[in-house]
Amino acid sequence: MVRLIILLVILAVTIGVAAGIIYLVYLLFANLQPSTNKIRNDLARLKSALPPRTDLVPWNREEMELLSLDQVNQRLKKRMTTEAQGTIVSIYQEPMVNYVYKKYLGGKEDAILYLQTSNREFAYRIKNKATQVYMNQREIGTLKRGVLFNKRKKELAKIELNKAKELNDIYVIDPKRKALKEVGALKNDIKGDKINPRALDLNNEQFTDSQEDLLLAISLYYLVHQKVQP
Repeated sequence: MVRLIILLVILAVTIGVAAGIIYLVYLLFANLQPSTNKIRNDLARLKSALPPRTDLVPWNREEMELLSLDQVNQRLKKRMTTEAQGTIVSIYQEPMVNYVYKKYLGGKEDAILYLQTSNREFAYRIKNKATQVYMNQREIGTLKRGVLFNKRKKELAKIELNKAKELNDIYVIDPKRKALKEVGALKNDIKGDKINPRALDLNNEQFTDSQEDLLLAISLYYLVHQKVQP
């Protein structure tokens, strides 16, 4: 009887260990090459953990110019994958942009990034050095090496990235001239800079809502993406 009990205990432990190994292998493969359903479920879970969107400052041109490089409520979790969350605030420490990020397994960056303002939401699928960009659940185009292309490979916007400079110039399409025009710049987050500097240095000229969409799609991506990198 004692031997039988011992054998049953050993069997239970063996089954438990085997089940644990199978589960770890499942997690490994699920996060190594995540399926569309996996990404959709992860995004829904991450979004549900964000602070209420109603807490964000109502977005307009004046408030956009107050956006800072500072963030609050930053959380970083590293296990098999990396997850990050935070809120970008204004120069007055008011919440303006919520974000969540998840990096899957692999040598190259394979990740999702989600941002929300009071009136827009942006989702980014980062893979193989190219990023699919969505706004309000509608695909805008593909971002690669600082240039945002539409499905016909036409340039919609671009940012001239240069960590050695204070500003990264931003250009968006001018529908009248059918060419890119400079609308402002994204400031680099330089250590030792003045306390809570503004994130955007915008030109005085007016731009349309669609141009603002493109400006935000590219500038907010690079603003937040640099904060979630190790």
